Amino acid sequence: MSLEKLLDKRIFGNEAGGDESPDMLKEYFIFKDEFEDFFDSQNKFMCVRSKKGMGKSTLLQMSRYKSETQDNVFTSIFIEGHELETNGDFSNLNPNKYISIWQQRICSHINNEISNNIGFTFDQDEKDIMTNSEIQGFKKRNFFESLLKRFEFKVKGNSISLNDQINANNKSLLERISKKKSRLIWVFIDDIDATFLNQSKDKLIVSTFYSACRYLVRDIEGLVLRVSSRTNVWTIIKHFDEALDKCEQYMIDILWEKNDFKLLIRNKIYAYIKINYPHKIKNIGKHDDEVLKFVFKHPFMLNIKDIRKVQELGGSDKLLKKLNSMHGRMYHSFSVLKRTLEERLTESELKIYGDIALRNFHNKPVVLIRGKYGFLENNLFEFSNRRPRWAVQLCYLSAKNAKKRQVLKIASIDIDQALPEFSKIRLADLYKEHNHQFDKLQNLIESFNYVNSKFYTHSLADYLKKNFVSKHGMPKIDGIEAERLIDIIEFLYRIDFIQKVEFQNDDNNTNRYIYFEKSPNEVSKIQYQENNSFCWSINKTYHHALNVKKNSKIQ
Repeated sequence: MSLEKLLDKRIFGNEAGGDESPDMLKEYFIFKDEFEDFFDSQNKFMCVRSKKGMGKSTLLQMSRYKSETQDNVFTSIFIEGHELETNGDFSNLNPNKYISIWQQRICSHINNEISNNIGFTFDQDEKDIMTNSEIQGFKKRNFFESLLKRFEFKVKGNSISLNDQINANNKSLLERISKKKSRLIWVFIDDIDATFLNQSKDKLIVSTFYSACRYLVRDIEGLVLRVSSRTNVWTIIKHFDEALDKCEQYMIDILWEKNDFKLLIRNKIYAYIKINYPHKIKNIGKHDDEVLKFVFKHPFMLNIKDIRKVQELGGSDKLLKKLNSMHGRMYHSFSVLKRTLEERLTESELKIYGDIALRNFHNKPVVLIRGKYGFLENNLFEFSNRRPRWAVQLCYLSAKNAKKRQVLKIASIDIDQALPEFSKIRLADLYKEHNHQFDKLQNLIESFNYVNSKFYTHSLADYLKKNFVSKHGMPKIDGIEAERLIDIIEFLYRIDFIQKVEFQNDDNNTNRYIYFEKSPNEVSKIQYQENNSFCWSINKTYHHALNVKKNSKIQ
């Protein structure tokens, strides 16, 4: 493979998994145990809920591909939310009327898709719109069988003509398709909340959609519905519409672990090479980290075992301090690491370190790679804010940097150099995703320019009061006016701008980060007037865009 092909952005797949080709998606999709319920047709209604870029559309598409392999499925239908939109002024309608409209739109769309599938076309230019009375007549009956009977009635009434591809004998056609009675119809509806605004009308429209879906699968047999919801939209509408409490049991939340990101990129690379250059991976398995060597270069690090030997054999405190300050840092080539050591250590210190390591430093690497490609999963997990789409975009930018350097593989330096641009893109995404939830969100976020990365709770509250509230007043959050500074902190935590920090040792150097998805109730534990022990850190994704100070003291 040439440099151009090897670092072609296609090697990381389509960043929008919902638009991915079936062959690619089936190769790299990561199956998690919690997805099994989503694939199971016995669960008639389920909704995947997550933030943007987490893989909602990808899961819907994968579920569709799996449904198409089942013998008892007549068809699967994928609907984009905007396809269910209709003209008209519905501003004065009550929730029940909205639910009826949603049911009418969904069933009419299914009706038209199936009519095309089995060979019916309607004489009129407009699509065949199903009435609410017809939908009510489907209750406790198989949906596909009911539609067939409806088609039969329309054929006899001459309101339907047949496609040229189908035999013109109406009776034989209906006999043929009637053999497929009692089969399932899978329907996937994505991005129904794509244009959501935090207004009463939008809240009513979107909230009633989920109730309509629940009623449809409850009342009509043979229909399986899979839909999606953005976490931030769901948070708003569930407070607006109590009926959504009954939908909570049908929700599945997408959460990714650190290792999943390495698996995702590895699987994408494997899928691309398998499809385009199969001879390159004859002896390499899909789950082998050797796949990563096609695209990524190992970083170099100081060998921690050698540093410990320096300590055990009485190396000077000065030498230990120098080595420890370098440990944990990654260098994209051995020559860079070697040059750094030669700059920081004296000639005698270099000899001591080399002798203890039982190697000739000037000829052989005195390094240890910390886990295979640990740098990759760490960077992708932390800087992508745990979102697969963002991780893929970071890989795209890193590949561009490697091509500029005219090298064949992406190194840690390419990822580092991609972070400033990547961080700005992510900050813009943050505004687009959450502007409708918070008044003057950009003012709030940009008040954190040039600050320390970590705050204790009381310091963060004081900072917000001085740098945001004093200038802009208390904001509205999800349409409700905030009463306390802690409400703003809770919102920042909820949108992943900040994370809770748990220190693993007394010197505050080893941290564990607590994210909202893992522990949504952290802020409710706070009484910041009395307790300042909670520490919060600005998400690394936004450090470069906001010029956040690195390795700064806790504010």
